[in-house]
Amino acid sequence: GVYSREFDGTDLTAAFLKTFLSVVPYKLSNTAGTLEGLIAKPGNKEPLDRDRDYASELIGNKLIVELLSDGAAVDSAMYVGDYTLRVRLNNNAYSMDDMQFTLKITPASDIEASVSVKGQTTRTYNGLDIVPNITLTLTVTDYNKNKHTISVPSYTANVYKQVDGTTPGTPTFSYGVVNGDVNTAEINGKFTDAGTYIVRLVIDNPNVKVTELSGHDQTYTINARPLTDGSIRSTYEKLFSYRTTVNGSGEVVPVAVRDKDLKVLITYNRTTNLVLGEDFTIKFAGGAGGQYTGNYEFTIEGMGNFEGEIPGRYSIGASVGIVSAPDAITYGDDSVTVKLNINSLGRNSLAGDLTLNFFTGASSRVVDANGKTVAQLGVPSEIVILADDVSGNEFPVVFTGLGAVNAGEYFLDLVFSCTYAGITTEGTISREVSGETASKVVVDEADVVDAAAGVTATVTAVNSTTVSFNISGLPSAYEYSVDGGETWIKANKGSNTISGLTAGTAFNNVLLRINDVNYASSENVHEYPLESALSFTTTASVDDIIASAESLANNFNATGFARYAQLLQNVASVSSGDLAARGDEIEEALAAVEEARAEYIEDLQAAIDSAVGAAEKAAGKASGVSGAATAGLVAGGVAMPVLGIGLIFAAARKRKSKEEDLND
Repeated sequence: GVYSREFDGTDLTAAFLKTFLSVVPYKLSNTAGTLEGLIAKPGNKEPLDRDRDYASELIGNKLIVELLSDGAAVDSAMYVGDYTLRVRLNNNAYSMDDMQFTLKITPASDIEASVSVKGQTTRTYNGLDIVPNITLTLTVTDYNKNKHTISVPSYTANVYKQVDGTTPGTPTFSYGVVNGDVNTAEINGKFTDAGTYIVRLVIDNPNVKVTELSGHDQTYTINARPLTDGSIRSTYEKLFSYRTTVNGSGEVVPVAVRDKDLKVLITYNRTTNLVLGEDFTIKFAGGAGGQYTGNYEFTIEGMGNFEGEIPGRYSIGASVGIVSAPDAITYGDDSVTVKLNINSLGRNSLAGDLTLNFFTGASSRVVDANGKTVAQLGVPSEIVILADDVSGNEFPVVFTGLGAVNAGEYFLDLVFSCTYAGITTEGTISREVSGETASKVVVDEADVVDAAAGVTATVTAVNSTTVSFNISGLPSAYEYSVDGGETWIKANKGSNTISGLTAGTAFNNVLLRINDVNYASSENVHEYPLESALSFTTTASVDDIIASAESLANNFNATGFARYAQLLQNVASVSSGDLAARGDEIEEALAAVEEARAEYIEDLQAAIDSAVGAAEKAAGKASGVSGAATAGLVAGGVAMPVLGIGLIFAAARKRKSKEEDLND
């Protein structure tokens, strides 16, 4: 049959079982066939009592007990399982067959569990997992009332995270412990967040009937970290500009500040950024974010792993916009008046004074359709709008600096700062902000007839091939003609020079006319003749003067004195502009002529001296020398001109009386 007992921590060795069986009633029915003849001896009329332990009485310590397992002897039986128990007599006087039955050790039902915990069971959230350190032991009591303690190094732990103080019916997660080591991969990121965790051990041990130890729960608590903790830093946007959008009905409506617009940045330990909606939420005073100019309050409230509050405050500054496009101006007008309004107050009057500053330089400008700057605007240094002076939040502002902007369509591009009720904001006014219609600036053409009436032209300098003049009046582009209107050449105001003229030529009717797209007559005519005409005569050509000088320097003869005198007259007529440009060339050419002239005079002086000496000698020997006789005189190999004898004597007398005059 089967002998059963619960696991009690006792090591059931063969010796123990023999002792145990010797005191346990051993039913005669199991061995009656063997013992009946032995007990019922002749003369013993006592009937057999089948409830009596004859085996114990007769066999005693002669009982041999063996534990068998799979046909092989084993030493002991302790843990839950089925064992084969063989019992036989060991007595020379008797013989009996082996008896075998099953020893069945079943899981213990009466156990005592003990759970001890080491380490931290309560902490403040720090982003790290809790790794529990739990030791589990079991205690069982044997038949002698002795207690046996059994360690359980391997088990499973079910973790229940409470929700609103209630423990859920199913585990939130589980992890295993093997030989005392926690499987940390199974708790990674799960034992981190703030909350209360219940850890319940599950025993997977065949020696006990109990599995989940509900009476030995362990509690772990992770408290939320206060937002006011020193490890937490926070920043957010504190100033906003007024914003609008167009709703489904086409109306321009203000846009309220939203929680994400605040750009709240909360950092834990300088490395971890808290997430809006997971770690914190934002609540506005009054239930919604602000829309209009003013100061507003809100609260940052922790959630999840964080708790507590951080108060916040932000402002919406005044916003300035263009009411409508300014009236068109005429080319040459320097200023434009722009009507602005304060569109962020949510009412039709100011509750306080407002100070407006437009930034100068590149920040306030007029641009063309491509965004290219065409003018930098002059702006008032400071505009103070008094609350009592404004009706409907509108006020005019005058900008200057458009006098040189060509006729056409442009757009305002302004940057400003606006201070209202202690709130200072910066903003822009451009096509992107106010729309093309509102920011458009139109510069109309000026009347060319009126412009022409005030234009005069005056010659300021004449050179051999150029003439310069001043042109007054508004036009910046004009044309001139030196051939009576057959050919017109374009020019611009500030570049008032006509070049390519013929030297030493009189120009009595150089025509001028306006040709400027910024001006037009009633017939939209941009070309308009001016009454002013230029008259002048160009000076001698420097190139001609230099060429004459070079020729004279190369061949200075008897006619050279007259040519030299003409050369000096031509030099005297050279313009100051040509002298400034080519004075060095003229001076060098004249120096060469002067050298040639000096050489010629020296040669002439030598010839005269020779001729006079010969004449005087001849006169002393023969008084009948005629003028023709001197025709062949040669001095120094230079052929002299035919000189009358009277001229020679006259020259001689002059030399004697005033020798230095020969140099003249």
